[in-house]
Amino acid sequence: MLSAINSILVEMMAAIARKDYEQWRKRQAKA
Repeated sequence: MLSAINSILVEMMAAIARKDYEQWRKRQAKA
């Protein structure tokens, strides 16, 4: 049970990090 929750948290963090990285890359491209 705990490992399932842990994997969900890891996936959420990865999705958020990917979104932040893409936004940062777009800003870098404009600069």
